[in-house]
Amino acid sequence: MGFMESQITNKMEWLVVDGNGIEYLPEDIVDTNRIRKLLKIEDAEAKDLVIEHIIWPMIKDYVRVHDIAAIESIDVIRGYGVRLSAPGYMDCTEWEVYASKREALDRARELDEENKE
Repeated sequence: MGFMESQITNKMEWLVVDGNGIEYLPEDIVDTNRIRKLLKIEDAEAKDLVIEHIIWPMIKDYVRVHDIAAIESIDVIRGYGVRLSAPGYMDCTEWEVYASKREALDRARELDEENKE
């Protein structure tokens, strides 16, 4: 029997980094409000510079990607985070983010069932 339990967040903003797989960083880890505004830049060259010199330094310690060139996209979304976590320990799985509370609850149940096996 697994010792990890599912966790679900309230609806909040998440930074989505698509590089070495898709990773979600919650708004309490990175300044999603600032990043969302920075990502609105329409000039492609200026946007690349903003990502390299402003956004990358903000997120590099929190993602698996070790080279900015490996990042395919960065976006800010709103949703409910779900993961497994070990109460009293720092062990946890990576966040998954769902648009609706129902999807998040269904996924949490699935994770709990898988963890019991």
